[in-house]
Amino acid sequence: MTNTIGRAARRMAHLATLLLAVASLGGLAAASQDVRVSARLGQGVLKLGDDTSLVVTVEGAGSARLLELPKVEGLELGPVAGPSLRQSSTLIGGRLTVERTLTFSVGVRAASEGDFEVPAIGVEVDGAVYRTAPQPLTVQADLLGAELGFIELRGLTDRIVEGQPIEVDLVFGWDRDIESATNYANLLLPWWDNLPGALLQELPRRGARRDVEVILNRRSNLVVGEMADELVGGKPFRVFKVQLELLPVRSGVLELPTSFLQFGTLQRGSFFEESRLTRSYFAEAPQFKLEVEPLPTEGQPFDYTGAIGQMSVRAQADTRDVRVGDSIKLTVEWIGNGNLDYFEPPDPSRQPGFEGFRFFGTTGEKLSGRRRVVYDLAPLDSTVTEIPSLELPVFDTETWSYRRLATEPIPIRVRALEGVGLDGEEAPRFVEDLRDIEAEAVIDGGAATSAPGLRTVSGALVGVILCWFALRSAVRQGGRDPSSIDERRRRRALRLLERELRTSLDSETDLRAWAGFLGARTREEAEAWFGRDPREVFGPHGERPLPADTVDALVRMNRDLESAVFGDGERVPRQELIGTARDLLGDGL
Repeated sequence: MTNTIGRAARRMAHLATLLLAVASLGGLAAASQDVRVSARLGQGVLKLGDDTSLVVTVEGAGSARLLELPKVEGLELGPVAGPSLRQSSTLIGGRLTVERTLTFSVGVRAASEGDFEVPAIGVEVDGAVYRTAPQPLTVQADLLGAELGFIELRGLTDRIVEGQPIEVDLVFGWDRDIESATNYANLLLPWWDNLPGALLQELPRRGARRDVEVILNRRSNLVVGEMADELVGGKPFRVFKVQLELLPVRSGVLELPTSFLQFGTLQRGSFFEESRLTRSYFAEAPQFKLEVEPLPTEGQPFDYTGAIGQMSVRAQADTRDVRVGDSIKLTVEWIGNGNLDYFEPPDPSRQPGFEGFRFFGTTGEKLSGRRRVVYDLAPLDSTVTEIPSLELPVFDTETWSYRRLATEPIPIRVRALEGVGLDGEEAPRFVEDLRDIEAEAVIDGGAATSAPGLRTVSGALVGVILCWFALRSAVRQGGRDPSSIDERRRRRALRLLERELRTSLDSETDLRAWAGFLGARTREEAEAWFGRDPREVFGPHGERPLPADTVDALVRMNRDLESAVFGDGERVPRQELIGTARDLLGDGL
């Protein structure tokens, strides 16, 4: 009984030690992140006497403190609350990511009317001082205009998972009856450049009649799309829209502070006078809080690479009839609503069924509503009969579960290389030996009596063999053994160049293939031709002189290939490379 209790206590001690180690690793991971400090106001517009909060966020730090608050005439700053700690973790593909966020809240009270700027706040993190960006604030005696204008955020949802993008429309406008007197519009959006825990980007303007420029946060201009008029309260309103994509990158509460539209009449100033608002109205969109849920770990495939949403997939091959080693371009498109820009495409070399292929890499592009990836594959054996299904694990936001999105298998025909042996050389044209000669054919032809006898054939065979040995000996004495590795490599240099260029995806591979070709023809290693001046070898004073035009062409080709890899030159076309190689062989290389 005592031993059992002791073993249980030791297990609990080991478990506690393991949990402490995991927590320590989480702290280290958080400490290793880049520190990011930001601030935002709860409201960009206040009624005189009201108050709001300046929220200061510190991401990627274990501890932080605010420095002394600045003084602003007309505003009262303080007190400071916090910091509060929020820690989140994400597991994707077996990799755990831990994030820590510290939040301070600074009270802000409007003591007088006017346009203000809350200055930068100093934050000390591990001995280093960071400063927040200044925040604009407008204080008005009365906020009139709710019946004359509106501003809304459309498309926000109540349930979302981290990494799930949603399209949000910022829509605003004012009554057509005051259109002639309205020449000023200012969007006061505290969250525009500062939304901790999320990425925000503008989408292309769709369906707009024309583009219009408005003011953003009193500092910059924003191009918005003017849409068709809408009826608001039975009255026509002039309407504008900004289309956004909101992507939460961590779980927790995502808060969009109150948004305001300020509109009215701006009296342009002269050279000696500033412009001023003679009439100003305000409309507001209330604060919105969005609960972002973490990605479920239950049922998450080990090969999950971050795809989220509702998608479909389709695939096609550029050819279905190839030889062994020929390149096949497999184009795969994922279409739908999801994080198409952010997930990692599946890797065929890590999926079952692709053992019979060599994978050279991918190219791709991201289009509106779709993600296209082109895979470069080459079958390794003539027994391959199809391109297998390519699978992508996806978290489906409709069913709130993981599923596998798979392409349809694509039948292909792979032909064996004709006339090529195991070492890449051409197979002998005649494979029959003397034992395959059919004596019957000679007899049937009526020439049996004139056919050579066995002694004649044997003598001729011995003579051929002796001549072959003599020729082989002479060639070896001259330093060129036809069966040597260097000579065989030299004879098939052009074929190998053509084969490598067929499957090459970039200029670097082209350069390596070209260096291999030159090395094979000169009986050297390919590395000997990286950065080498061909005139040293093939010039008039070189070891293997070639015609001047040939040398110039070789110098230009080397220069163009190296410029494409190490400079800003364009990739050399494959046919141009092969044509130059053939010209070199014809000129004696």
